[in-house]
Amino acid sequence: MNKRRVLSVLRNVVLCCLTVVTSGCRRARNDTSGLVRMTATEAAERAPAWSPDGRFIAYSSDAKSKGDIYLIPFGASPSQGAEGGQPQQITSSEAADDCPSWSPDGNSIVFHSDREGDENVWVVDLTTSVCRKLTDHPGFDGFPAWSPDGKAILFQSDGLGNMDIWKMGGDGKDKVPLTVHEDLDTTPAWSPDGRRVAFSSRRSGSADIWILDLQSGSLRRLTSSRADEWRPAWSPDGKKIAFIASGRANTAHIWTIDSDGRRRKQITFGECLDYNPSWSPDGNRIAFDSDRGGNRDIWVVELSRPARAKQR
Repeated sequence: MNKRRVLSVLRNVVLCCLTVVTSGCRRARNDTSGLVRMTATEAAERAPAWSPDGRFIAYSSDAKSKGDIYLIPFGASPSQGAEGGQPQQITSSEAADDCPSWSPDGNSIVFHSDREGDENVWVVDLTTSVCRKLTDHPGFDGFPAWSPDGKAILFQSDGLGNMDIWKMGGDGKDKVPLTVHEDLDTTPAWSPDGRRVAFSSRRSGSADIWILDLQSGSLRRLTSSRADEWRPAWSPDGKKIAFIASGRANTAHIWTIDSDGRRRKQITFGECLDYNPSWSPDGNRIAFDSDRGGNRDIWVVELSRPARAKQR
């Protein structure tokens, strides 16, 4: 696949439905269907990532640039929603900072950015706000994911010509490919025990979720539907994996599947595009971004209740 088209496809995963930039944020509102709308601005807000302690959700917003990383607090219960007014801006540049992932200690966030031209992986220290570049090559390094022990970071890279899954140390050293395949391997996610990696791949034709055992090197295809399925996210107990599945007529929804491939369940519904699932640390909720309100915002679904909210 042409590299320019590959980069375009990857950018569209997170930079979808961009809208007119404006500032401001309303307090999150609950509805009666298990959905909480965490943001409600005219900016495009995407790629949520729950903090390890469950108190904050990091996400990317184009309110002031092509994309900066923000934090918004989440209440102790769904009825509380966002606890305090304005979200906190963490990064600031003219580039697109996207796809945040927390360090296990909650002190840093890794993300990808084109702030020096090419897409590379960066890390920001939440205490000092200092950003540091972890990868540096003329192509695409992105969708980083911090390991449960904080010692390594997964990311996808076209460093060998094709898009593969790579691993590096938390300091950006010792970069090694974990997959080498002629088709796209993308959006990696660690299992909670750090022994397996879920990712999306087109090696079977359509995009499916695959699992790599890091010790044995064995690969297992987890999903095999006609839909494109990507952006896997492990539940905190490792028993389920959330992912995006494309639907009919330009729709996409959040689904879960048991990590052994057995039970599969649709979580969100409607004539909308729901992307980028992230589990709460207690496993009771999933944050995601969606255009279901007419604009791309951050939403949270409570898994104990149906998510058949009124749609756009």
